Amino acid sequence: LKNKGRVISRETIIRRSGLDSGASRRPDASIVVLRKILGADSILTVRSRGWMLTPEGATLTSTLMPRAD
Repeated sequence: LKNKGRVISRETIIRRSGLDSGASRRPDASIVVLRKILGADSILTVRSRGWMLTPEGATLTSTLMPRAD
């Protein structure tokens, strides 16, 4: 939620989540799970750059996790 409306790269997700460098595809799997929870249109894939939480996804996330802001 801190970065809603901005593209977040795979490397940024790995660094911020504390994953090791050998887990380069782990963010992809996490995005799949988040899309199942939030809905397919809640997270946009920005080709060759990363992912972005849509306004609808941010609203739903705020509802599910009110302290995440």
